[in-house]
Amino acid sequence: MNRSCGRISIQFLIVIAVIGTGGWFGVNEFNERLIFVKETDARIAAPMVTVSSRVDGWVTEVLVDEGESIGQSEPITQIDARRDELELRQLDVLLESISADREQLLAERRMVSEQMRTQLDSRNSRVEAAEALVQSLAPRLDLARTELARARKLSADGVVSKQQLDQARNAVYELEGEYLGAVARLAEAQSERAETIAASGRTEVISKELDKLGPREALLKVRRSQRQLEVEDRTVRSPSSGVIDKVFVEAGEYVRAGQRLLIMHNPDSIHVDVNVKETELSRLAVGQSVDITVDAYPETPFKGKVARIGNSTTAMYALLPNPNPSGNFTKITQRVPVRVEMEQPDARLHPGMMVEVRIDVR
Repeated sequence: MNRSCGRISIQFLIVIAVIGTGGWFGVNEFNERLIFVKETDARIAAPMVTVSSRVDGWVTEVLVDEGESIGQSEPITQIDARRDELELRQLDVLLESISADREQLLAERRMVSEQMRTQLDSRNSRVEAAEALVQSLAPRLDLARTELARARKLSADGVVSKQQLDQARNAVYELEGEYLGAVARLAEAQSERAETIAASGRTEVISKELDKLGPREALLKVRRSQRQLEVEDRTVRSPSSGVIDKVFVEAGEYVRAGQRLLIMHNPDSIHVDVNVKETELSRLAVGQSVDITVDAYPETPFKGKVARIGNSTTAMYALLPNPNPSGNFTKITQRVPVRVEMEQPDARLHPGMMVEVRIDVR
């Protein structure tokens, strides 16, 4: 009898212990579900940058290895640039030729301007001298003609001898010859001055030729800038600081413009992407604290916070639609993408790692 009572007591205690333990776990699980949203299917992610080539060409050198850290603007790959460099040199020669042509035309314009100025000064002096001579001979000729008329009158009266009349007549003839010669030289000097003035238009022609060099030089500079850009693009550089995840080319391969060369990411910009059930969406808010457990480091706790809650479910991003032609319908709980920001303490976390998250919704 006593043995039976003892067995019943032990069994009763075991049952009580099991019920108590189950109750404790049940209450704990209830509290967990009440104050936390838990998801086990979450991954670490980061902005993955695909670096591509802007130009076609042969890869002559790959300057990075997978897993290597690299700074912004550091060279990644080198593409053969010999042809572009030769064309760039050719454009430099053409620009130098235009510069030489400009210097030559400027020197020619200065020379022509100086010559025209000197000739014009000389021609003006000749015109002025001829005008002065004509102006000085004109009154002398008028006086000689007056003396000749008076000598003729006096010769008719017998007062002046025939010799004196002849002298007066010869004086008029000499002055008329000098006067006509002076007038002719004046006309010649004026004509030469007009020719010099007309010839000075050569400087305008040179100026127009100089003006034509401007657009040609500007066009060559644009072409040179384009070629220089292509030469620079043949050294592919890192768009940002980060780590090389995967290299897709080797030295000796021919790549096309837009072809991907490698993928990299910034380890300081990681986050967690988690897909939460739509039934939990009403409990979430931006800024809520998140406990993160990384499968690779289960003993190390990580902290984060909700940074963004998606505006559509993951089903909207599916590549293949899910039609329902038969009319049968099975309701499936959808998932909403949530982004959790977290800090990278020592570069141990990498995109793609599996994590578990607990979002504190209190």
